[in-house]
Amino acid sequence: MEWFFGGMLFRYNWLVMIQKNLFAAIALLLISQSGAFSAPVGLDGLKAGFERKLGEVLQPVTERHVKALANLEQALTRNQKLEEALLVRQERVRISLLEGSDVITELADSPKQLEVLNSRFRREALSVMRPWELKYEKALRDLLTVLQRAAKLEEALHAKKEIEAFEKSIKMRGINNDEDAREASVNVALASSGSKAEAPKAADLMIDGKVRYGRREGFSWGYYPCDFVVKFRKAETISKIRFLLFELEKEWAYTYKIYIQRRSGGKWELLADHSKKQSKGWQEHSFNPRIVAAVKVEGLGNSGNKQFHIVELEAR
Repeated sequence: MEWFFGGMLFRYNWLVMIQKNLFAAIALLLISQSGAFSAPVGLDGLKAGFERKLGEVLQPVTERHVKALANLEQALTRNQKLEEALLVRQERVRISLLEGSDVITELADSPKQLEVLNSRFRREALSVMRPWELKYEKALRDLLTVLQRAAKLEEALHAKKEIEAFEKSIKMRGINNDEDAREASVNVALASSGSKAEAPKAADLMIDGKVRYGRREGFSWGYYPCDFVVKFRKAETISKIRFLLFELEKEWAYTYKIYIQRRSGGKWELLADHSKKQSKGWQEHSFNPRIVAAVKVEGLGNSGNKQFHIVELEAR
């Protein structure tokens, strides 16, 4: 009887062990069926496997890009374009230190040759990343289903949050619905975002977020030629700059130039020249996303008087 009872006890323990590991076995099966990763079971393991796989597929693409950057740096140096060569070197070093999908975030686009190389690199990187991202998203959803069925609510909540964060990161990167993502982006020129303004008179009024104004208040101004500068708290990736010119006097029209600065203390690069174009109301300038540290509007003229007025400036 003791032997029989011991055998039954052994069988019971064996069944408990099987049930305890059933979830792990199912999760592992789901992940392996996705064809994406051979990672440890669980959300942390799934994430680690995904990052490892991205590193593997991006490595040859990144190595080719770093080599192309080195060649560009040498060419610019030979042509005595030392400032541009330094920018390329900084980008090359930055890319070399990054891992996974971080290599395609905030790619610099100055000088022009660097913009071309980075644009090509981004396209190639996304093309090899996207199939694995789709598999990762499917594996996450499969894992969430298993966790919900097993009533592992806390773990299921973590998996759900990871899915939401992953989808948001893809959208904001510009793969899905890029224009909507840009429209929904934050105005980094606001004083409340940490930006600082410089102007001859009432500089802070052009970054206070208010577009209601009167004939004598609510705008920044100065006697032209004059500069209106907004310095961001840190360099930001933006794709649109817009600002509102005083328009309560309907016959007034302004002329200006607008510049951007890639890094704090760097040179100003001309973005748009309206020195011979009469401009009124909102001025909007869109471009490919690029890293910008500061914006400058050079007020050149006003058909109504000797003053130049900016009500509000935005950068997104």
